[in-house]
Amino acid sequence: MSDVSRQEVLAFLQQLEGLEPAAGLSQSYSLPVHLTIINDNNGQSPSPFVDIIPTMVDILNEMNGFFTNGMQFFLCGVSEVDNSAYYNMSLSNASTFTAQYNQPDVINLYLVRTLSVSTGGAILGAGSFPWSGWQGVIIHASGFEPRNVSHELGHYFGLLHTHQQHIQLLSNGSWNATVLPDQCLCCDCMDGDDFNDDCYDCGQMCDCNCTNSGDFFCDTPQDPSDQYCNCGTFPCVVNITLPNPSDPDNPIHFMETYYPDYSNLMSYYGGCRNKFSEEQLNRMKETLMEHPTRTHLIDEDMPSCDVFLANRGKVQIVQLGDNGGIELVPFRYNKVEIDEAGGAGFCEKTTGIDGFYNIQDCGLQVADADIEVSPQKDGTFPLELFSTYQVSTGDLVAIGQHILGIQSLPNSYAKIAADVNNSGSITTLDQIFIRRLILGIDNGFASVPSWRFVPDYALTFPSFHADFDDDPFSAEWIRADGSEYHYQEEQNYKSYLDLLDLNLLNPDITQEPTWSFRGVKMGNANLSSPDNPLLPGNHQIITDEHEAIQEGDEFTITVSAGGNNKEVVGYQFSLLFDPEVMEITGFEPGNLNSFTLDNFAVSEEAGAGILKTLWFSQLEEEFSFKLQEKPVVLFKIVARARVPITNLEPELELAEDAMAPEFYGAEGKLEDATLILDPVEIDPQKHRLLGVYPNPASGQLSFTIQSTEEEPIAITLFDQGGNDIVLEETTVEGVQTFQFQTLEGLQDGVVFYLIESEEALHSGYVIKY
Repeated sequence: MSDVSRQEVLAFLQQLEGLEPAAGLSQSYSLPVHLTIINDNNGQSPSPFVDIIPTMVDILNEMNGFFTNGMQFFLCGVSEVDNSAYYNMSLSNASTFTAQYNQPDVINLYLVRTLSVSTGGAILGAGSFPWSGWQGVIIHASGFEPRNVSHELGHYFGLLHTHQQHIQLLSNGSWNATVLPDQCLCCDCMDGDDFNDDCYDCGQMCDCNCTNSGDFFCDTPQDPSDQYCNCGTFPCVVNITLPNPSDPDNPIHFMETYYPDYSNLMSYYGGCRNKFSEEQLNRMKETLMEHPTRTHLIDEDMPSCDVFLANRGKVQIVQLGDNGGIELVPFRYNKVEIDEAGGAGFCEKTTGIDGFYNIQDCGLQVADADIEVSPQKDGTFPLELFSTYQVSTGDLVAIGQHILGIQSLPNSYAKIAADVNNSGSITTLDQIFIRRLILGIDNGFASVPSWRFVPDYALTFPSFHADFDDDPFSAEWIRADGSEYHYQEEQNYKSYLDLLDLNLLNPDITQEPTWSFRGVKMGNANLSSPDNPLLPGNHQIITDEHEAIQEGDEFTITVSAGGNNKEVVGYQFSLLFDPEVMEITGFEPGNLNSFTLDNFAVSEEAGAGILKTLWFSQLEEEFSFKLQEKPVVLFKIVARARVPITNLEPELELAEDAMAPEFYGAEGKLEDATLILDPVEIDPQKHRLLGVYPNPASGQLSFTIQSTEEEPIAITLFDQGGNDIVLEETTVEGVQTFQFQTLEGLQDGVVFYLIESEEALHSGYVIKY
């Protein structure tokens, strides 16, 4: 691109200030691009023709990731010109050339074999400024790639190079070109000439800053250009020798240190470039909406466009980023199905390690045909598809904090992950189903797959994106054809999740986001990631000395936890035991609230017994407990010896492979904890609670109790609003079930129970809905 004078830029900026926007500042715009391929007179294209159109589609799709200001580009049309005079293009012919091959109401992009400036030097591209005498973007075949095309479009929408007016030799805030500290600190000389050497003699002191010189942006650091700095060299130290007009025999030497932004697309740092600055993005949007040479792209006179199929789509996993926002990482080896509506055809493509899958190989044709696209939601390969992937008690804690109003889930993706019963809300029922999965009681969720997917296409609709960010459960996606999609599938609406239906005449099929998805792991409400795990705590298990336990004896093991005075809001761990040595027959509460038998699961795997347990509070006022030097009793295990046990220590150990031991600190860290096991022989209990079901319950609620004798008992149910109902019964020897016929009068949500007899007391909670 040729140099541009400061006066031209100032006039352009002044013109923008005096114009009214042609449309809303917050709107998004799809901008049509027409590609003109310049062949020689024999029809030889600048690069292999079979690759040009797919490459152009890919370039625009990748470019759209750079333009985060609501400006998106799509291929509207392609034409060919056989003209050897322009096959190897000189920029001096740009005005004649572009006037001859201009298409109205589009961004004209021309692909030529070579491109050079008037002096003969080769350049990779040239983009006209809004005020230029010619209009369009010309690309050298060797520069037909996203960064270079984005760079030239930056010029097209009014951006200068970050190194504009060459090197800035001073660190005093001056943004002018070549200046001498003892002679000229001007942005330009009095005669308005920025480039001639007479600037050395102007003797004019003037105030140069980031708003009136250089590239005219304050968020782009000083850039000496690639003539002096190399991508990755940080900082960049520049040594320069300049002629001294007043003393030619004594040249002037400079050494300055710079910190250029090598990633800026308006720089010359090649493959390091990947973004525009915020001010640059705003300037381009303003130019589009206000400048008379650009507003035709967004007026009502839209061109008639052809439809070009995108080459690929992408499947990504939503994770919680370091700053609390979302982070998208590739979903590798996910099988994406593309079906013709009605099942007439089928294509399955697997994503690569970058998350992309190929569309072109499916043989789709632009025609009036309906298809359905859906990523893989369940399975055993890859590892990410497992139902338990990244699901832990930490998610139960996060959901509990959300329900109780302590801390909301961070975003809409986390809320979707928490809604494992697909109710369109987040309740304790979701915690129950996640708990059953963690404990191994269930192999998956009954109402939702292991993964759900939000189409990127839906998020390209600004009104839906805003509603989705506010509340995914009430967001409505209304597409251009009037079809409406809700969170849940209903009689008149489809769900916007998991499956995307498209018509192959839809012009949006040229856009990569139309074929792309964001995956949400159900149950992973804290959006945890194996790439950014919590540092594991240190755990040990200590068994207190005890009297010998005889075969057939019933005994309790008090399980306590101690630590370094840290608040804990939840825990999970598992214990390995030998089922031939002892039988676990039940559990009793310790000193923590929210005890329930549903927090435990006992199973046998390959001859080994495994006890899995977890805890999280249902009470806002008692949401945590403290790991102190004096251990707190978590719960008690009731067991029966199958052989004589003189030392229980080798019979119980942490089963880290079954479920990682984790104590969740109130500050979001995993805390250290010491587990203490204290076995004590006990007399047989008069009453033992064997089960409470169903949980959750809506109507009847049953309690199964084992008793050794006849005795009156009272079972009280009460909610957090102070309502209660009581069932008074008499036990007999053996196992029996007592039933509440109705839960009417109790609030939905957590319902606590209390079982009282002369010598026994049991408590816990269930969920009413």
